[in-house]
This record gives sequence, C-alpha cells and structure tokens, in this order.
Amino acid sequence: MSTNLLIDPLSAAQPTVICDHFLQQLNQLLDKAHKSVDNDQSLDNDQSLDNDQSVDNNKHAETQLLSSALQPDMFALAQQVATCSRFALRICFPMANKKVPEVDIDESSITGLQAGIADVRKLIAELPPTALDELSQQTLSEQAGVADVDLPGDQFCYLYGLPNFFFHLNMVYAILRLKDVPVSKADYDGFHSYPEGFSFEYQSE
Repeated sequence: MSTNLLIDPLSAAQPTVICDHFLQQLNQLLDKAHKSVDNDQSLDNDQSLDNDQSVDNNKHAETQLLSSALQPDMFALAQQVATCSRFALRICFPMANKKVPEVDIDESSITGLQAGIADVRKLIAELPPTALDELSQQTLSEQAGVADVDLPGDQFCYLYGLPNFFFHLNMVYAILRLKDVPVSKADYDGFHSYPEGFSFEYQSE
C-alpha cells in the first residue's frame, strides 16, 4: 500500500504528521461504525415501518453505540473519540509554542464527531514546524488527571502526548470490536491488508 507518510526525524513536524495520519484512521473507524449501524437497522427494521420510524430506530442504535464503554467507569465511545482528537491539539500546539485552541466537538452523532476530527486536522495543518533540538531546551506543562506534568518538549511529545493520543485511539478500536463493528488492524493503521473473511480465530483440527 502506498502512502504519503513522510517523517523527518529532525523536525517537530513529525508529531503533526503522526497525529494527522491516525486522525484519518480514526475517521475511517467511524465510517465503519456508521455503516454498521445502517446495516444492522436495515436488517432489523420491519418492512411495515415508515421512514420516520426507521430514522428513529437508526438514531437510537447510533446513540447506543456512542454511549458504549469497555467498563462503566471508563469514557464512552463518543468521549474517547473527542478526547483522542483533542489530544492531537494538546501535543502539536504546545510543541509549536502556541496555545491549545478550544474545539467544539459534537459527541451526539458520528457525523458530528467526524466534523470535529476534520476541524482538528485543519488546525494542525496550519502549524509551522519547529526543530526538535529547540524543543528539548524548553519545558512543556500539562494537567494529567490531578497530576501536573512538566517535561522537556521532546519528552512531552514521546513519553506523554503520543502515548495518551494512542491510548484513546485504542479504546475506540476496542469498543467498536466489542460492539461487533467489523474493523480490523487495516482500519487502525492504514497499512495492513487481509483477505475478505480472514480471521485469527484458532481453528482446531
């Protein structure tokens, strides 16, 4: 699979490229979620239902999916998507010596979440590159739960920012799999490819 993912190891543009690529994949995961909701409802809806009833059923199924979580004390799917998106800003803007912007993300629908992802990608694309060696000379600060994080810029990116970005991306993938949305590693990273119907499920002889 060809890709335009080019990373300059000497440039702080690297985190922006990484975040942008995986925000595209996050958007693709949501595409699969949307199709899954539509397909499930087309199979389940009684032919006698009128259009308004079908739309209501579809919206109910979408709301249920977006409110799903791995455990009751964890973020639901919609909040995982929004947090992942905002973490891209929390990484890239401090590294460019800029204030992290507030972004409105509608968590009530898949299309609203995807619009938020598009807004985040646009903001990141407008950032100027900054040399990593300059960043290592400055301290970046962040609130992590109830803890204060103060790290040199390069460590802030690679030890704190990107791991948290991927944590929430991983939660999105895990919830979708839990809810039987047909996503795979190919949807997650944009590089893998598997034949239709492929499974890692153990086959006993």
